[in-house]
Amino acid sequence: MNQQISYPRPRALPSIISLMQYEPQKSWFVSEDRAKNTVHGIGHLARVLVLQEILTRLLVESGTSPQGLNQEAIRWAAVTHDVKRISDFRSYNHGTVAAEWVATILPNTLTQKTITKIKEILKSHENFETILSENNYENAILNDADKLERCRLENMLPTYTPEIIKRKVGLDPKRLNFPLSKSLISLAQALQKSSQFEQKTYTTQPFYCVMLTAKQLGILA
Repeated sequence: MNQQISYPRPRALPSIISLMQYEPQKSWFVSEDRAKNTVHGIGHLARVLVLQEILTRLLVESGTSPQGLNQEAIRWAAVTHDVKRISDFRSYNHGTVAAEWVATILPNTLTQKTITKIKEILKSHENFETILSENNYENAILNDADKLERCRLENMLPTYTPEIIKRKVGLDPKRLNFPLSKSLISLAQALQKSSQFEQKTYTTQPFYCVMLTAKQLGILA
């Protein structure tokens, strides 16, 4: 599978074990149905976790990320950014609500600086058009990982949907902050398609389906 699709891989591949501690729990969501939801549920959060991890590592390895980049904050924001959604459509303030709640489930090993950064990223998540700067680098990484995952929305649109609507709803490369993000589009598409196929068999374990797929794609060790 990983030989058929071309996309960059970081030299230091993340392991499945290293990401297991970030598994989103059903109890974090506003309801069990929201946790199972195929649009903004656990599967989506797991894919955003993987995508941000690959993007972050590539940015660090390329030397383009600023010093002091808070990778831990991005990981936790990835798996909590949609847990307080009440709808797949416009769900006002869900990022702010998540920011007010998130400290209740974070491990006590995190510094206050990291917790503050997680809250900042979650609040920023509500702004779809994040403008990249050195002060909001983490926000922009989460924003791009989330936008890459919009490929799942394209698959839900009818075939006759006008292109202008597809670009607005789906994955629009022009809206990505980093050139490196554009090189991960084929990966995002493969991760989404294959993990959802796996999930049809293992419906109760969407997180593991995503991790397994990422390993098969050669981006997790």
